[in-house]
Amino acid sequence: MKVAGLLGVVALLTQCIFVAAQAPPPECGTKCLIGALQSSTCAPNDVPCICADATLQATAGACVLQTCSVVDALASRNASATMCNEPVRDVRKIPVIMTAVCGSFAVLFIGVRALVTDQTNAVEMLCVLLGFLAAVPLVVMVAFYYIYGLGKDIWTLSPHSITMVIKAIWVGEFSYVTTLCFTRMSFLFFYLRIFPRTTLRRLTIILIVVNTLHGLSFALAVIFNCRPISFTWTKWRQDGEVGSCTNINAVAWSHAATTIAMDLCVIALPMPELWGLRVGRKKKISIMLLFGVAFFITIVSVLRLQALVSYSTSTNPTYDNTATVYWSVLETYVCIICSCLPSFRAWLKRVAPGLVESRPANSSYGASGGKKRFPNNYHRRDYSQRVSSRENSSCDKGILKTVTNIVTRDAESEIELVDVEEQGSRSKAFDDRTV
Repeated sequence: MKVAGLLGVVALLTQCIFVAAQAPPPECGTKCLIGALQSSTCAPNDVPCICADATLQATAGACVLQTCSVVDALASRNASATMCNEPVRDVRKIPVIMTAVCGSFAVLFIGVRALVTDQTNAVEMLCVLLGFLAAVPLVVMVAFYYIYGLGKDIWTLSPHSITMVIKAIWVGEFSYVTTLCFTRMSFLFFYLRIFPRTTLRRLTIILIVVNTLHGLSFALAVIFNCRPISFTWTKWRQDGEVGSCTNINAVAWSHAATTIAMDLCVIALPMPELWGLRVGRKKKISIMLLFGVAFFITIVSVLRLQALVSYSTSTNPTYDNTATVYWSVLETYVCIICSCLPSFRAWLKRVAPGLVESRPANSSYGASGGKKRFPNNYHRRDYSQRVSSRENSSCDKGILKTVTNIVTRDAESEIELVDVEEQGSRSKAFDDRTV
C-alpha cells in the first residue's frame, strides 16, 4: 500500500507539472519535490498549496541544487514557475531604447563635429571616430541581447540562449573598454591643442600614456579572462569541461573604479588654467561648465559600478545584468557626445550666433578689461607675448608678464584663452609660462 501510494503521488505530481509547464520536468527535480512533499501538509495535486508553501519550495530548491545539473536545475525552476503561474518578467526593451536614443544623438554630434573639423583638430576627430566605431559591436550585441533573452529570468531561457547571451556580454565588454579609451583620448588631445602652458601639457601627455596602458590592459584582461577563451561562455554549464578563469567581477570593479578616477583627473586638469582666465565671471563659468559637463560621465560610471556590485551576487544574471548593460551603453555614448560639445558650440555660433554669447574673433580682453584689436587675418594658435620689466636705481622689482593666448577659427572658435597675468621672479615667470 505504501508503494502504491508513492506511485500515485509520482503519477499525479508528474501529470500536474506536465500539464502546467507543457514540458516534462527533469527527473531529479520531480524527485526533490516528492521528497519535500513528505514533510508538507499539501496534497500532491494541490498546486495552490504547493506554490504557497515557502518551506516546501525552499526544501525542494536546495535539493535541486545538490542533485541536479545546472541545465536540469534551471529546467526544474522553470517548470515550478510555470506551474505556479509566476509573472513572466521581460525588460529587454530598455537597452534597445537606450541604444537607439543615445546612438542617434551621438551620430548627430559626430556629424556636427565633422562639419567644423580641419587639419588642426583632425587627431581629436580621429579619436572620436575610433571610439564610435569601437561602440558599434556593443550596438550589435544589444540586438543579440534582445534576441536571446537578456532581460528575462535565466530559467526561462534555453541552454543555447544562455551561451549566446554570455558571448554577447563578452564582446560588449571589450567594445565598452575600447570606446572609453578612445573618447578619453580625444579630450586629452584637445587639451594639448589649446593649452600652451608647459606644466599642463606635460601632465596631459602623462595622462595620454596612462590612458593608453589602461585601455590596453583591461581590453586584454576581458579577452583572455578564461583559458581557453571559449571557457568564458561554456563554464556556466559545469559539465566537466576543463578550463580556468580569473575573477571577472574583480576585473570589472577595478576597471570601473580606475575609470572614475581617470575621468576625474581629466575633468580637473584644465580647471586651474580656466579659473585664471582674465574674462568676466559669467564667461569664465560658462567655459568651465563646458569642460565640466564631462562630470556627467563620472555620474553614469558610478551608477554602473553600483549595478556591477549588485550583479556580482546575482543568481539570476540574465535579468539582473540588464542595468549594467544599459548604463554601459549610456556611458559610451555620453562620452562621445561630450567629446563633441566644443565643436557643437562652434557650429551653433555659425548657424545661430544669437544663441551663443560671443565676441568678435579679432578682439581680446587685456589685463585692464579693455579690448585689444588684432588684424582680421590673425591665424589660429598665434601667440602674442609681451614681457615688460621695470627697474629703478635701488632694486629689481621683478617682471610683469602678460601673455595673450588666442585660439580662433574665425567667428566660431571652440575655446578662447585670453590674457593671463603673472608677476614674480624672473626665473618663475619664464619657467612657468614657457610656450
